[in-house]
Amino acid sequence: METSAFDGFCPNETSSVFSHLSGIECFKMPQIPVGKRSFECSVVFIVTPTIVQILPHLTEFEYRELELQRRIKHLVKSAPLLTEYEPRTICLSQYHKDKKWYRALIRSYNPVGKQVDVLFVDYLNTASVSVTQLKQCPLELFSWPLRTIRARLHGMIPNPRLREKDIRQALQNIVLKRTLVARIVKEPKRLDNSTAISMTSFMLLDDVGDLSSATASGAITGAGTYQQNVDDIIEVHLYDPDTYARKQKDARIYQPLIQDSFYSYKNA
Repeated sequence: METSAFDGFCPNETSSVFSHLSGIECFKMPQIPVGKRSFECSVVFIVTPTIVQILPHLTEFEYRELELQRRIKHLVKSAPLLTEYEPRTICLSQYHKDKKWYRALIRSYNPVGKQVDVLFVDYLNTASVSVTQLKQCPLELFSWPLRTIRARLHGMIPNPRLREKDIRQALQNIVLKRTLVARIVKEPKRLDNSTAISMTSFMLLDDVGDLSSATASGAITGAGTYQQNVDDIIEVHLYDPDTYARKQKDARIYQPLIQDSFYSYKNA
């Protein structure tokens, strides 16, 4: 089964750093349509060994993404150039391959090279861009929810004797770059779109597992502990589409990781 065309943003291929997402403040999380208990998706980011950022392959999400790009294309024409490059500044950044503009977050600034490291908040990948490729983000664009949703892997308990880096890498090898089916096991207590994710602490990585630090709620601490209200995000099981179609509900995609003792499973 082919991956959704809306999962093909070019920075995924060229990001210089696999950035570790701790949160995106100011932007709201999108909502799965009411009554939708399962849907195809892609895992686009692994936040912790039990929390992932997923892109639903749903028409509502695809239409919203197209409309967001249309609004950015219109608004960027009159948006002023960015003149200050403080970390955590929200802006619009032009991607060098397709020349399109996307919502972004500044992570660091190199005044000598006039280069800024940005994270594309809707695609969760980074790029180094010239300051000439940055503009102020119009306030209207803050009201658009993110492209992806955050979900917890229901019942999955990481092996405390293993390094978090190794568990996350093993999960990444199984779930990334493929189409999956997510089945909702537990809804968040708040079903409106008022829940925003904190943006106060993105961490730079040397590789997929080396965190530096974090400072705010909803972040990953220096010890690697993720802090967020467990009631604010959905809990899901993830399946291979063919397996799910055969109604093998116990054959979750990460079952081999349970067998190899990366995780244990508790049906809470």
